[in-house]
Amino acid sequence: PVKEAGNLVALRPGVVLVVSATTNRLEFVLAEVHNTPWGERHCYVLTAPVNQHTGAAQSVWSDKRFHVSPFMSMNMRYQWHMSEPGARLALHLKSHVDTDPDNSSTMTFRSDFGNRATFDVTLLLRREEISTVSLARTLLRHPCMTAKVAVAIYWQALRLWLKRVPFVTHPDRIAQPKCSIPRR
Repeated sequence: PVKEAGNLVALRPGVVLVVSATTNRLEFVLAEVHNTPWGERHCYVLTAPVNQHTGAAQSVWSDKRFHVSPFMSMNMRYQWHMSEPGARLALHLKSHVDTDPDNSSTMTFRSDFGNRATFDVTLLLRREEISTVSLARTLLRHPCMTAKVAVAIYWQALRLWLKRVPFVTHPDRIAQPKCSIPRR
């Protein structure tokens, strides 16, 4: 349970850092993930991906719990890596195919499965105070950012489809076998 509220630092896209008010160190990361084709969202709650004593970056592993892309299966794990928040912040995310999806281990830090990253993205951010001027400057610099991101997502999906990358059906859309009892 959270005993006292710390500072919340909201980042786009959908990442919130929870910083302790007493130690000024990163304690949790809340990562909100959207799947554009289906309009759904999911929140990953992660322990701080930095060493609480030294502030050094470390990796945190989590199981994939949410169908994000029609070109990526669910038997994956995410590797989150983040620098300590300061003047700059780096968030690095990789997804790995889990070569042992039947392993029921609940360890948070685990790298004993395949090292093949199927998705690799880095978000580099610079700290800036929020003010009317800074918000206006950002809107003027990037007026159509939401539209650009949506177009880029669908453009990449088209490229994958043209390469004949296998399509993965959304788990909620897979027809479940019906159980029938034969009549005598």
